[in-house]
Amino acid sequence: MDKDSFQQREELVAPRSIPRAFQIGRMSTPSLPNDVGSRMWYVPWRWLNEIQPGLTMRPDSSVSSDCARDGAFTLARSSEHELPDELWCLIFVAAWWAFPTAALHISHVCSRWRRVAVQTPVLWSSLRLVSRVQVPSRMPIARRQLINEVSRWISEDYDKGPAPISLSSLSAFETLIGRTKRGEAELNLHISVLYASVGFITRVRRLLETYASRCHKLSILYDGPLDLLNLGLHLHGALASALSRLQTLSLTDRGGEHVGVLVADLHRLLAGFARNLVVCKTPSTHSWSVASPLQYPGIRQLDLHIRNTSELCAALAACPQVDTIYIRLTAPFDYSSPRPHITPDQRNRLQSVRISGPFVNKRCDPLLRDLVLSMPRRFFNLNCGRFWTGTAALFETFGEITEFLHTTNDADRSHTVRATNVRGEVRVITTPEPRLYRDWEAWVTFYSCLLATETLIGPFDGKTVSIPKCVKQYLLDLGLHM
Repeated sequence: MDKDSFQQREELVAPRSIPRAFQIGRMSTPSLPNDVGSRMWYVPWRWLNEIQPGLTMRPDSSVSSDCARDGAFTLARSSEHELPDELWCLIFVAAWWAFPTAALHISHVCSRWRRVAVQTPVLWSSLRLVSRVQVPSRMPIARRQLINEVSRWISEDYDKGPAPISLSSLSAFETLIGRTKRGEAELNLHISVLYASVGFITRVRRLLETYASRCHKLSILYDGPLDLLNLGLHLHGALASALSRLQTLSLTDRGGEHVGVLVADLHRLLAGFARNLVVCKTPSTHSWSVASPLQYPGIRQLDLHIRNTSELCAALAACPQVDTIYIRLTAPFDYSSPRPHITPDQRNRLQSVRISGPFVNKRCDPLLRDLVLSMPRRFFNLNCGRFWTGTAALFETFGEITEFLHTTNDADRSHTVRATNVRGEVRVITTPEPRLYRDWEAWVTFYSCLLATETLIGPFDGKTVSIPKCVKQYLLDLGLHM
């Protein structure tokens, strides 16, 4: 390699595009999956002489033979003062993921990191604040999650720009805030039940007061039953004056029961913010209030987890500019709740409606059906199984349909959908008989949606499509004729 090409390579790898896969830690540790060990170290050439005396590296015999052949190394000893700060940034990240249950292994890195983070702000334009819980190896779900996270870190392509980083230390994160570029940051806040103390929440509030105005995305994930009322009161004041630049707010609760309290508490903060604000909401009795006078004129897209259409109507009433909704039916419909009406103005505003979820095949809520039937020339996507998903995708990308034919083959009971659009293009989908073929309610919803589009001119071949009698009668009752 000549001198010019060597210098060019050195400029490419330091410091912004630091190693694509930098791994450190004992490969024999149960917390670290073996597939991580299959990666090589990639370090800037100019650091090689500094690393060799600073780390005692040797192949780990406990790792698979493939890893050993690839030259996987393990950390035996280190002299941290001999390594450059940029390298210690990566060591902190890799070691922290490698030993989630043993903070003792990286204790010597943490004190170093608090100073390093401030000195290298160019590396971190996307930040992730995580409060981790212990992950016992006997928990298969938690272990799989750990493996996925570690694999994601190792496979991150640093050449495309600075990678996100997860910090277990609020102090380090708070120190780093002031040096982050404005308008380019992303904050993912992961709050675990074991860490939701008053002291932790107070520090999070202080963090948001300083940082939220500089980020374009804020995600809050809950891991357990927290005192959300207390949390909401703390975060309310912090967010009220800090979300002027926010483009995306995602509120998610893995348990699906608690985030509504915080949603209700943060309600009034969303008005007038992002042009394309996505609000992810889980089912909760504390969610959208039908009588709520609050409105969010900046919201154009809604991503809702709902269990009854009262929540949908309330959300539409609160968002007068929304034109796209994505409804996820994550729980059976609550038919005991009152059923408000979707106004004609709300129907006319909507340009795209998508419905998906495990409960969409059980029973179609009448109000949702009314929403679909009253949307002429609007796109409606019903995500019912693989067959209906493929058919819905056809409508989404194909444009206005002038002819639609759905047939079945008596020999193998396969289904064929043939559609022609206004440009004369033809698409054909053929699939074996889906399990949903016997679900008459799915048939009702599917054909109701098609007949309601007013772009459907072509015939249904009644001789080859075996529609159950109850479905035909149901469609006739709706005034829809086959």
